[in-house]
Amino acid sequence: MASRIDRRSFLGTTVAVGGLAAATGRGRAAEKRLPLDVTVPRRGPNDEVRVACIGLRSQGKNHIQWHAAMKNT
Repeated sequence: MASRIDRRSFLGTTVAVGGLAAATGRGRAAEKRLPLDVTVPRRGPNDEVRVACIGLRSQGKNHIQWHAAMKNT
């Protein structure tokens, strides 16, 4: 029969395992990443519109020129 664990025991075990992981260096993954340069503004995925155009003869070329004239396209 499985024994039930109470909330206090669960939290105590979780804190102990987390402290052990931090003490052994397993919690230091963030230090191994490359530093982020906050002085350079980052572009989000919604800052630029990408368009694919298909057209016959000059109509496709007109669509490309029209979209290329837009800002952030």
